Amino acid sequence: MITSLRFWFFENKDFSMYSKNYSFLIILFCCAFKFTAFSQNTFPSSGNVGIGTTSPSSRLDIVETNSGNLTIPLILKNAKNAENTGVGIGLFTDGGYRGGLIYLNRDLTSGPRHSLRFSVSGAPSGGVDALVIKDNGNIGIGTTNPQSSLDIIRDSGNETIATFRTPEGTINIAAAGPSTENPNYGNYISSRNVHMNAYENLGLKTAAGIPQLLVKTNGSVGIGTAETGNHKLAVEGSIGAREVKVQANGWSDFVFESDYELPTLEEVNSFIQKNGHLKDIPSAAEVEKNGVLLGEINAKLLQKIEELTLYIIDQNEKINVLNDKVENLILEKK
Repeated sequence: MITSLRFWFFENKDFSMYSKNYSFLIILFCCAFKFTAFSQNTFPSSGNVGIGTTSPSSRLDIVETNSGNLTIPLILKNAKNAENTGVGIGLFTDGGYRGGLIYLNRDLTSGPRHSLRFSVSGAPSGGVDALVIKDNGNIGIGTTNPQSSLDIIRDSGNETIATFRTPEGTINIAAAGPSTENPNYGNYISSRNVHMNAYENLGLKTAAGIPQLLVKTNGSVGIGTAETGNHKLAVEGSIGAREVKVQANGWSDFVFESDYELPTLEEVNSFIQKNGHLKDIPSAAEVEKNGVLLGEINAKLLQKIEELTLYIIDQNEKINVLNDKVENLILEKK
């Protein structure tokens, strides 16, 4: 039984046969037995093919005996191509690290490199280049001309560009526009559960602990805190700004209306003596517990300022009356 067929070479280059009968016998002999001394390639009955090995462990097993840092045991190329472009599959060793590589360039030993493409559906003639690696190291997904280290382009109609998954959840990067399902969303990042059927909180971490910025599923944002309460924005720490605009629901000009009942100073004094703060102004304990609403507290402070203005006007009128009486008394004495 023939157990293997191998390609071999003889060290004696002058070896020759002069008899056709002998040649036939030698060929027959080679087909029936193994020459282990000089053989390198084998086709055993298992169906595995070995190149550079007599014991292939897979359907195609190629062993490179070169001990250099870079070996390319398999090269695919088109000899009709004027540039002699080819693809090499090899191994490398660098500073103790070992790995595999797929290598493409115009000249298999030197020269400028072109792009390496992974195509589907008959590309490039009528299909899609799913992934392209350019000679400058840029990687393109959905594009053959990547402009950055990773350049992803998605066809119109689907706004999700990339999805990153773990067993705990997913992160989506999307770009919405007129041709997508949510044209008014703009560019955004979203967080969903592992099944992609519910949204999750999305955080930004720059240090240990809780995310320094957290966007919750209810639309609330926490900076330095995960507890936002009923607020759309919760900040653990101070806020610095050149200007803050508060959209107030009402203002305090009602104090100047004719039907406004201005408390007397006696009533104001009585309330202060009893409660320790002005009427309509929260106490220190209430502020410590609940904080203050900027729009509301400013309106109340303005109310007190306008009341003070009315008190001053009233006092000024009384002072003017008293001044007139004093002047009249002075004139009478003269």
